[in-house]
Amino acid sequence: MENRSHAIIAGLFVLVLLAAAAITAIWIGRKNVTYEPFELVSQLPVGGLSVQSQVRYQGMPVGQVQGLGFDQENPGSIRISIGVLPQTPVTKGTWAEISTQGVTGISNIDLRDDGRDPEKVVSTPSKPYLIPVRPGFFQRLQSAGVDMVSDFEGVLRQLESFVTKENATAFTEIMNNTRTLTASLNQSVIKLEPTLQELPGLARDLKRSLEVFDGMGNDVSSLVKSAQTTIDMLNSSNGPIGQAALSLKQLERSAAQLQSSVLPEVNRVLESLSRASRTFDRTMREVERAPQSLLFGAPEVRPGPGEPGFDGFNQ
Repeated sequence: MENRSHAIIAGLFVLVLLAAAAITAIWIGRKNVTYEPFELVSQLPVGGLSVQSQVRYQGMPVGQVQGLGFDQENPGSIRISIGVLPQTPVTKGTWAEISTQGVTGISNIDLRDDGRDPEKVVSTPSKPYLIPVRPGFFQRLQSAGVDMVSDFEGVLRQLESFVTKENATAFTEIMNNTRTLTASLNQSVIKLEPTLQELPGLARDLKRSLEVFDGMGNDVSSLVKSAQTTIDMLNSSNGPIGQAALSLKQLERSAAQLQSSVLPEVNRVLESLSRASRTFDRTMREVERAPQSLLFGAPEVRPGPGEPGFDGFNQ
């Protein structure tokens, strides 16, 4: 009996201690904190969200959920009332996401802000500011999963439309043709095997031919060098072409000298010969007309009309 009474007393003591701890926790949790009121209207599921759920700003606890209810103005939407600390920098660029904590199923409100619209907002109990709600990570993942399932269903439907009796028959024919083509290729490989065995010999012959061509290329290179040397020798100042050019220049100077000194004398001699020839020609005509002039000289010229001694035309 004493052991039972001691156990009862110990149990009562534990219960009293737990009750005191619970009362203390409730009293501490209900400390006097002033929150600024805000509201959210969500068309997304709010499973796991309840009154006193935590509100965080960029991951930092700043408040709690104060109420959940239906939005009378937007059927199908949930209106969420939250309270945040006055120093929380809620701006016009702030939005809310409903995030789920792991596998516990407990949801919180996460306030996000990218700083694009830093203007502060004013929210009062009579007119709380409405913060827009965007899908959180799990909502986006769920939406992507739904889209993926829809796409997969579409692929399955396309496969079902593809797998018909006609397509199966065509696929069987393709496989048979592939099998026949493979057999033909095997036969071709067998026929080509002797030719493939001769390839090393052909490669050696080709190598020898290339070596011969290489030697010919060296000979051609030597010939080109010799021709270039000959051309350089011909084009040099002491070469045949240079000497010929020098001789032509000397001949040109001699011709110029001949033209300037000898030709004028020759021209004068030719003019004298021309005058002598004309004189001799006149003399010969006089002799033909009066041969006696060689003995008696030229006949005296009778005076003409109007000259002294003119006797008229009757003599």
